[in-house]
Amino acid sequence: MALQRSFESHRPKGRRLFCDPTPTPFCDPPLRALATASAIPGLRRLAVASTTPSEDPVATISHRPHQGDRRRHAEATTDGTQCVLLGAGYDTRAYRLPALKTTESSRSTTRLRKQPNI
Repeated sequence: MALQRSFESHRPKGRRLFCDPTPTPFCDPPLRALATASAIPGLRRLAVASTTPSEDPVATISHRPHQGDRRRHAEATTDGTQCVLLGAGYDTRAYRLPALKTTESSRSTTRLRKQPNI
């Protein structure tokens, strides 16, 4: 999922659903190289094309998280909504929605790897 989020975040500004600068460090080195290459206009097509169909961001990134994040952000700014993310893993939603009071629950090994990259 980190690779798809990186691909989407590296799309041109007017064409992407969201911009999340945090997923690339969570990719393993070969996938990190693809994520980094996707930020370079001439290499983007090659990087995305080199993934398998299940890793294709168009096929796997749902509009639902983006729309849900927008709705939660709007609610949080008006009524102080709180959110608990159980098993958040490498999801960085809590950092993308600063107006939302969020608590995360993840495995300690995941949390330790995630914190320095945020």
